[in-house]
Amino acid sequence: MSSMCTDDFEKLSTIGSVSSQGIEITERNSEKPDSMRVASFLEYNAGTQHKEAFVSLWDFAGQFVYYATHQLFFSPRSIYLLVLNLEDDLDRSLEEWYLDLKGKTSIEVKGGVDFWLKSIFTYARGIVPTFPKIILVGTHFDQMQESGDQRYKIAHGYFDKIRTIFQGTPLAYNISKHEFLLSNTDPNDPKIDRLRDEIICIAREYPNWGEKMPAKWIELQQNLEDIRRQGKSIMSLEHLRSIVQRVASPIEDEEQLMLFLRAHHEMGTYIYFSEADHLNKFIILEPQWIVSAFRYLIGAIEFKAKYGPLQKQWVNFIETGRLEYNLAENIWRGDEESHFFENTDIIFLFLEKLDIIARASVISDDGMSSTPLKYYYVPSLLKEAPQKEIMQARNFSGCLNTPVLCFKFKEDFLPPAIFNRIIAICLGKFC
Repeated sequence: MSSMCTDDFEKLSTIGSVSSQGIEITERNSEKPDSMRVASFLEYNAGTQHKEAFVSLWDFAGQFVYYATHQLFFSPRSIYLLVLNLEDDLDRSLEEWYLDLKGKTSIEVKGGVDFWLKSIFTYARGIVPTFPKIILVGTHFDQMQESGDQRYKIAHGYFDKIRTIFQGTPLAYNISKHEFLLSNTDPNDPKIDRLRDEIICIAREYPNWGEKMPAKWIELQQNLEDIRRQGKSIMSLEHLRSIVQRVASPIEDEEQLMLFLRAHHEMGTYIYFSEADHLNKFIILEPQWIVSAFRYLIGAIEFKAKYGPLQKQWVNFIETGRLEYNLAENIWRGDEESHFFENTDIIFLFLEKLDIIARASVISDDGMSSTPLKYYYVPSLLKEAPQKEIMQARNFSGCLNTPVLCFKFKEDFLPPAIFNRIIAICLGKFC
């Protein structure tokens, strides 16, 4: 179950004004009675006199380029807080937010809200309707120009407009009926405590609250947490098996070990793809590590100044999204502490599996086979708008028109990962 600990609610006052890069994870301990401890996605002994639960606080970045990584952290076990600046007009344009098929480079705030909630609904929807829950939180309440009851009226009206967007859709039932208006200047705002209580109350309603885990699982997970805290982000399956044999109560059955890994993959503790060739030999102990590798890759703004021979590749990467293997190697070589460089092949496999990048390939004329090329595309970096002539064209002299392929998605929402994959395939075949 993901949630927040009491101490971390102080940070809510700054979420509306500080820009996050990638995904930030806060880990703290709180030994207060009946409180939460931020550590990892693991819950145990719920429903007994032991009141402690393991949770994580995840802060998602708003930059469009990072949206491809968010699916990695969406889970039906999570509680989501949509944090909005109450001074931000819902019709205000968000520049450089995204690029659609018509070359539009901005979207209104309400469009961004629609995107966020539909992303949660798409990637985190579980088998139980109305879950996961989404709580609406407004910041900068103290800075609104109105005063007294009028301020509350305007603020609640702000959220009424958001609820109207999803009226009549299944997503409307995922949004919590309570909303919270917070100050950005008072860390002792009593409404923060009420928000904390609301999260705990909602958490207890979750269908997986009270799940019991085998004691052997807990012991192994605690061993892996110790290893992760020592700075190890990735581990081979063989290494894991050797650790299993050293714990006091080892998981002796291989099927149970696979079940342990699949359960923690679903909860977001680790990343493990049991059915994927090559990837099923590795466990990512720190999911943030994959995001950090991607962030380091696209954020190497000083790269072209440091590595002259690869400057052309860097410029091409930033402008077209085309990523050469040796360019990534040289960028990742710059962060020795994170061990990206020596795990280049594994990182590429995971990024591709997660649809964050896509391997360029050439499809045969009969469409029955494809040949992988020696480079990748990062679709979230593509910024070039299509030419007006192409968008308006109906027939070109001497050219053949291709059939039009259309997809209709439920809730009128196209998951970015699917769009990115289609773009990468087309680039590999036609560019």
